[in-house]
Amino acid sequence: MSNINTINVRLLNNSGGGFAQQHSVSAGTTMQNFFNTYVGGDSANYRITLNGEPASAETQIVTRPGLDFAQVTITPLKIEGAVDGTVNVRLLNNSGGGFAQQHSVSVGTTMQTFFNTYVGGDSANYRITLNGEPASAETSIVARPGLDFAQVTITPLKIEGA
Repeated sequence: MSNINTINVRLLNNSGGGFAQQHSVSAGTTMQNFFNTYVGGDSANYRITLNGEPASAETQIVTRPGLDFAQVTITPLKIEGAVDGTVNVRLLNNSGGGFAQQHSVSVGTTMQTFFNTYVGGDSANYRITLNGEPASAETSIVARPGLDFAQVTITPLKIEGA
């Protein structure tokens, strides 16, 4: 549990193979300071969100409503290696410690097929979004508008120990 002067931050980094990290920052830390310290490079090359919402460089990190941590997600604006007939998919899995993965699926793959293949379990136990919008089992995976990848986020409806 964080104290009043620090905030626990879960960083979901979708660069390369993707990974998740846990950091503790001082209250009042801006997204730009966080990015410079824990990611590096040019933040203009990334889509950055805080607790699921787009975040500017000046945005101060705050915890997620009802939880004792903040979630920062960074996703490159351009992903190399897309192949015709396929969609590159960034999977942000918020169960347990959270992690990010990249997969390539056939155009037209449904969310249910994707979930069964790469996550497993009962999809009814998760909130699933595609490119930031709620997705049903029948939803076909498509790339994010203006980008060459799709982003699938899964979040358990019930978090153990919360």
